[in-house]
Amino acid sequence: MYSILIIDDDPVTKLMLRRILEQQGYTVDTAQDGQEGIQKAATMQPALIICD
Repeated sequence: MYSILIIDDDPVTKLMLRRILEQQGYTVDTAQDGQEGIQKAATMQPALIICD
């Protein structure tokens, strides 16, 4: 299945999105800010990045 990276500084939003997407079978990782998001995106190469 595809991997998704969520970049958001709101922990509630990250948790909610993560749970919904993982229930659908996606591999999900999260980042607190843009800098962390860039580092994780380079490593995991997600199919989709969701950010606010």
